[in-house]
Amino acid sequence: IVRMHDSGASRILDFTHAGLSSTAQVAEEELCAASETVISNLAIGSPDFLVLEIADGVVQRETKMLLKYLTEQSLVDHVCLAVHDALAAPACLDILHKQWDIIPTLVSGAATASPLSTDELKSLVPANCMRGNELAASSIVELFKSESSLPQDANGNTNVMVQEYAR
Repeated sequence: IVRMHDSGASRILDFTHAGLSSTAQVAEEELCAASETVISNLAIGSPDFLVLEIADGVVQRETKMLLKYLTEQSLVDHVCLAVHDALAAPACLDILHKQWDIIPTLVSGAATASPLSTDELKSLVPANCMRGNELAASSIVELFKSESSLPQDANGNTNVMVQEYAR
């Protein structure tokens, strides 16, 4: 949470702010309601971006429920996939694409801990591969704006997650 704040996040919430001490074994309805609470509270003040971190692997029960909910509600504009090792990346990309029609904007995680492992990752995935220090740079915002096909206001802000949520 401190790294998120240090990277420019103005408001940081997790599921404890929605009354859940853990999402493990939570009913789908309760998980979706908690997601709505977090998203609506993050949307206060119309931020340029909402960043939602979903922990655990893409085949975990709760992760699958969250991805299903977020994609069905059209709340996903970009995905940053974090992988532990380069060999996991192609499988995760395949699952995200086949199950939720998600193509991550970038791939990062422990697989980018060294230049050698980052090069290995780059050889296996078509997405941008970025190390942790690159994710913390303010220039990351430009990647999302330039990759976006989303409508922008006169200031170049995209708030589609907020707008879609409000519908």
